[in-house]
Parts: sequence; structure tokens; C-alpha cells
Amino acid sequence: MSNCIIILSLFLINMTSCKFQKNEVQSTLVQKEHTTEIIKDSLDTLVQTLMKNHKIPGVSIAFINDRKLSKIRNYGKTDESSKSPINSETLFSVGSISKVVNAIVTLKLVESGDLNLDKNINEYLKDWKVDKNQLTLKMR
Repeated sequence: MSNCIIILSLFLINMTSCKFQKNEVQSTLVQKEHTTEIIKDSLDTLVQTLMKNHKIPGVSIAFINDRKLSKIRNYGKTDESSKSPINSETLFSVGSISKVVNAIVTLKLVESGDLNLDKNINEYLKDWKVDKNQLTLKMR
């Protein structure tokens, strides 16, 4: 999937950096729409195959572009016995996955230099503060 996005991105960069005749622009736009459809079809096939193989009744995928929700794709039903389709209002139980996601994002921020784990957390917080306490862990 990421290869398709890279190819599409290179295609779009190339498209915007060249001068085209009117019929060439129309042809390029048709090619772009065709490429987008191929990516959508590939994603649909992949998700449906994974759902079947892992017995997952329904999935909702959100696409984020420039930190904004750009598209939502919904697949399947709310549960195996239900006939209710997944939609953008369907609530999912995420279990403890938020802890893992939080840890990954935190470590990515540390890796990029945007977060220092040795700095007082209150220097980063805007809306609320952590009360002073005697527990401070430092791993070295």
C-alpha cells in the first residue's frame, strides 16, 4: 500500500511540475482517477481478506491528511449475528490498545527530539498540571 502511495505521490509531483496541453491534462486526470480506484480496490480486497481470515465482523478505517480527517472507509457488520452495517457512528471497544499507541507516539516524539523524558511534564502541559509528588523515575 505504501508503495502505491509513493508512486501516486511521485506521479502527482511530476504532473504538477510539467506543462501540459489541454488534452494531456484530461488524460492525466483520467490516469490519476484510475490509479486512485486501483488503490481503493486493493485496500478493499486486503481489508476484506484480513477480516475473513481473522474472523473480524467489522472494521472502520480513518484516513488522516494534514492532521485532518479526510476519509472514512467502513467494512462489515457490528457483530457476527447483526445485520447492522458499520458506519462512521459505530463505537468500537479498543481495549488496552490506547496504552500501546500512547507509548509509541511518546517514543517517536523522543526520537524526533520534540519530547525530553527528563524534563518536567508540566512544561509540556497546557490545560492541566500534574501535582508535585515524590515519585520520579529516571532510567539510565
